[in-house]
Amino acid sequence: MELATIHALAPNRPISESFLSLLRFLATGFRATRLIDPANSNNVVSDLLTPDEKSRIAIAAAMSLRAPSWPEII
Repeated sequence: MELATIHALAPNRPISESFLSLLRFLATGFRATRLIDPANSNNVVSDLLTPDEKSRIAIAAAMSLRAPSWPEII
């Protein structure tokens, strides 16, 4: 999840924009993104999650994006 967050975030953005950007990435691009361990390029950390686990993360992120207010989003 740390590498997914780094992948999704742009520097110097307000935290609320960054968080929503992360949720959008998790909902739409996370399942297909290949995340490599920066300390070991032979370690594809995104392969540690099953397709079902990735789908559950994507669904939860999509539900958060549809929520009407911050308490429901978080």
